Amino acid sequence: MIALASEDLLRLNVLLVNAQAIRIDEHHMVVYGLGEDRDYEVRLNVTGNEQAYLKKVREFLSTAMFGSPRRYPKYLHRWAGLGQINNVPVDKLLMLGEPDVMLAVAYNSALTDEQAQRAWWAYPGPELGRCLLARVSELDDDFARELVKYLIEYLPFETNTQDILGTVVLVLSSGLADADMCNSMWRRGMRKKVYRIGFMLTDVGKVPEQQEPREDFASFAPVLAAFPDQPLARLVSRIMDSDGQTLIATALDCLSKCSDQDEVNSLLEALQKFFKIALPGPANHETVQAVDAAAALHEKAMAAPLIQELPALHATITGVLVMSQVGPSLTIPYFSKSDASGSVMRKQLAELFDYLQAHLRGLQNGAM
Repeated sequence: MIALASEDLLRLNVLLVNAQAIRIDEHHMVVYGLGEDRDYEVRLNVTGNEQAYLKKVREFLSTAMFGSPRRYPKYLHRWAGLGQINNVPVDKLLMLGEPDVMLAVAYNSALTDEQAQRAWWAYPGPELGRCLLARVSELDDDFARELVKYLIEYLPFETNTQDILGTVVLVLSSGLADADMCNSMWRRGMRKKVYRIGFMLTDVGKVPEQQEPREDFASFAPVLAAFPDQPLARLVSRIMDSDGQTLIATALDCLSKCSDQDEVNSLLEALQKFFKIALPGPANHETVQAVDAAAALHEKAMAAPLIQELPALHATITGVLVMSQVGPSLTIPYFSKSDASGSVMRKQLAELFDYLQAHLRGLQNGAM
């Protein structure tokens, strides 16, 4: 039976006294400790199988922190994925040398900036970076900028659509992305549209390629502003202004080149978020016919005064009401029957895409 070498036991005990976080380098068989003034390291004297020896090291650390060699794995598997670790002392978790534990730590509601930095020292990586950056308001600015820089530099190596989207949204939402960073992410969107969808979900004002307001916006803006308590008037005004035209141009660019189902659903989520308006009745429609029917009802119920005042914007108002009923649920009839991606997926979604493109183009030029 494998046992830790007496020299390793002694040095690990010293490490536990002086370290604030522990990292295990499995490749080089070294245990590192983060101290207040310097880092510590214990080069393991492996006897027998390396993985079995590392297991003994982790059991030793767990016993020292929690009184049991197997106590934390129980927490990890049952609670970490749910973020239910608020009753587990963070300082002890940081001493376990487990990458998954650092992710669990990131979800602790009582996590301090200092503890977050220790977790990042222990096992820096894109998933942990996203978890920590989601708490940007609680982090030191310099540390938050370090996370942003790391995540942007790692982006070219991300392959999962949701991971890319999550990074772009978090970086933009942090308020720490400078113009060069925004331009870099936007340029990557030439090939992978999920980058540009991230801008749509976050803030189209940060899109490097801003569109001009619609040509007729200046003439209608004062009249639309005369309806300050009318959410529909405010939304119509925004759609005609630079923000709305930028979003529409970006959506049209993405619609024709979405590469997978996650991109499509995220794009529809972005449209739903931008066109959101408080309207009665359900908005999770699964067919374009249901969208048209709902838009017609809302037009009759709430848009009449606005249309009467601005008859030249009738088509625009109708288009806005249609888009306000659009959302990811429109893909359910397609994606529930197919897991296709790329050109095959776009062919299957041709009817839906044509419908969306027609209404978006109508909102670009004011004609349906």
